[in-house]
Amino acid sequence: MPEAIIPIFSLIALGWVARRFSLISDRSTSILNSFAFYFALPALFFTSIYQMNFNVFLNTSLLLAVIIPILISASLAFIYASVLRKDGKTKAAYVLGSFLGNNAYLAIPFVSLSFGTAYEPITALIGAVYFSVGMALNLFVLEYYSTSKRKPSLGRVMFHVIRVPTIWGIIAGVAFSFIATYYEIKMPLFAANTFSLVAAPASAIALFALGTFMHRKSRIDLKEVLTLCTFKNILLPVATFLLIGFLMPAGIDSKIVILQATMPMAVTNFVLAERYNVRRELISNSIVVSTILSVFTLSAMTLILS
Repeated sequence: MPEAIIPIFSLIALGWVARRFSLISDRSTSILNSFAFYFALPALFFTSIYQMNFNVFLNTSLLLAVIIPILISASLAFIYASVLRKDGKTKAAYVLGSFLGNNAYLAIPFVSLSFGTAYEPITALIGAVYFSVGMALNLFVLEYYSTSKRKPSLGRVMFHVIRVPTIWGIIAGVAFSFIATYYEIKMPLFAANTFSLVAAPASAIALFALGTFMHRKSRIDLKEVLTLCTFKNILLPVATFLLIGFLMPAGIDSKIVILQATMPMAVTNFVLAERYNVRRELISNSIVVSTILSVFTLSAMTLILS
């Protein structure tokens, strides 16, 4: 567990130190986030998905085991924010932080340490499903609530969502997965290496940028942060745990689905919150607290599943 979490906080700390001693400016942080949003994240999702066997998208049990808990957690977070009469951007932030977790950067090493390296591929597959579904849902909500007072039509929101580079990375990854699986066409080595190089710094840049942002002095509403973390760190894994028995046979695969749901809030959420200017302080603080809490929630879930 420390082998996976310590690097996360180290990169956040580096960003904080860089901003504290004026080694990097707010403008530079904005450039880093732009690179992550327009290039690194799309490449990361593409490389995560295109190597998958397309048949995983036809595994209804696996898809439902991931998608249904996502919808439960996101819906309850949205209802909670609506009952408290939160503004649109806060509703978007609650949905944003309620389900998308660190399903690659932390999940893969954690599962490898827990079950062995042989289970890295299935971990990546489940993570890719989280990315695909989660990013599509998040981008739709962000596009809808980050607009001005007058809400756009459903068609206009979808038009903006489909133009987001990350969506194209997901679509391209699924399309190439289909071609590779059924027509046995492999990605040229030069292209695969190029995408890998662009995708490689995505997590590091996002964590570093998160650290620079957290240097800004802002009031932390710990109650709100803990509320948001409750949806991600507790509600989502509990919903997955309760549903998994009806959707998948017991085994390592079902355990990995549950552990994926228990992962802390994704740093990708900060990139999106920064890009759409949606409660950045709430999201950034929640990522850090969620990661700290995951030391206990992941340990508890691992003990339950053992």
